[in-house]
Amino acid sequence: MVLMLSEVALPDDGVKHQESAMSLFVNGEDAGSGVLCVAESRLAWRDAQGRGVSVEYPRVSLHAVSRDPNTFPQHHLYVMLNGKLRAEDSAGDGAKGDEEEEDDDDDDDDDDDDPITELRFVPRDSSSLEALFTAMCECQALHPDLDEVLSEDDIYDDDVGEGDTGNGGHQRWYGDQEGLGMLTSTGRATLAHLDGLLADASSRALSFGMGGVRERNGTEPDDGMEVDATSQIPPYGETGQFDDADDDV
Repeated sequence: MVLMLSEVALPDDGVKHQESAMSLFVNGEDAGSGVLCVAESRLAWRDAQGRGVSVEYPRVSLHAVSRDPNTFPQHHLYVMLNGKLRAEDSAGDGAKGDEEEEDDDDDDDDDDDDPITELRFVPRDSSSLEALFTAMCECQALHPDLDEVLSEDDIYDDDVGEGDTGNGGHQRWYGDQEGLGMLTSTGRATLAHLDGLLADASSRALSFGMGGVRERNGTEPDDGMEVDATSQIPPYGETGQFDDADDDV
C-alpha cells in the first residue's frame, strides 16, 4: 500500500507541545520525518514538503507511550484512531471535495468492520515522550465523548417526589428540613430508632480510643489508626507494552 499524504497546516493556537525530527509510521509504514504539533484543537504532523496528517481528538481511541521492543524497535508515542486514515485527515482545514465524499460512500462497507489506524510517532530523543503523553492527555480531556457524558437531566428531575417515578423514572432528593416534613409517623419512628443506634455506637466507640478504632489484635494503637499487621503491599507488576496509557474510548 502506498501512503498518500496531502498538504497540512500546523495549528497556531493552543499549542501544548511541538517537536521536530519526529518520525511517523502509519500502520507500520514509514511516512518520513517531520514536525509533530500537539494542540488543543487537533494533533498534526507535517514533513518538510508540507504534507502530513491532522487528526481531531474525538477520533483518538487510545494513546500511550510504548517501550516494548517486541512490538516496535523504538520507543514511541502510540496513537490509535477509529476508522481508516481518511482524506480529511491529510487536509489542514479538514475540507474535502465531492469526489472524496463519493469515495467515502464507497468505503461504507469497510467502516462497518470497525477498522483502526495505528500511528507511531518516534522522537529523536525518547526523553520527550513523557511531555508528549502529558500534552496529549490535557488536549484529549478538552474533547470528551459526548455519548459518555451524562446530562443533569439524567441525574436529577425536580418534577417528581421521593420514591415517585416521573420523566425517565428519576427521583427527587430533599434537604434535611424538607425531608422531615415529608416523613410519615412510621418514618419518623424509624428515623428516631436509627438515631439511637448511631448515638449508642458512638458512645461505645469512645471507649476504644481516638477515632474508635483498634488494632486487629485487640490492642490500642497510639495514633488511633486501624492497623492490619498481616497486610502486605503487593509487588509492582511487570510492565506490558505501554508504560503509560490513556484509554479514550
